Amino acid sequence: MRNTVEAAVTAGSAHDKLLIEKLRLARDGSPGTATILALGQGHEHTATIRVQPDEGDVFETTIEILKGRIEVGQSVRVRFNPAHHSKVVLLNTAAVGGLWHVAPHCPDCGAPVDLAVASVAAHPTCAYCRHPIPCDPA
Repeated sequence: MRNTVEAAVTAGSAHDKLLIEKLRLARDGSPGTATILALGQGHEHTATIRVQPDEGDVFETTIEILKGRIEVGQSVRVRFNPAHHSKVVLLNTAAVGGLWHVAPHCPDCGAPVDLAVASVAAHPTCAYCRHPIPCDPA
């Protein structure tokens, strides 16, 4: 089915092609955390960000924002192409500051919870035991 969607979009607009590229990055890219440094420098749908990869050196880049609500100073989880630092996708920017208030430790195994990741996850889970983390809407 994925090939059918990709084939349909291949003949589509530049926006559609950018969307497919971002979907691939979200699935296959290297993980990290970005801090929003500036918005709309010359174009209202851009953001200058500083990315701290989970593994590797910090870098800055400017990206196009397709949708979502972000603010300067906000930290968000990202996926990026390590060979092309301009190719970065912000993950789950639906709410400034995160979607959830989560506990700092897993109630099942006691492991510390990565609050930056869990607060923006669709379904927060413990990185160690994989059990759901209790959460309240932010």
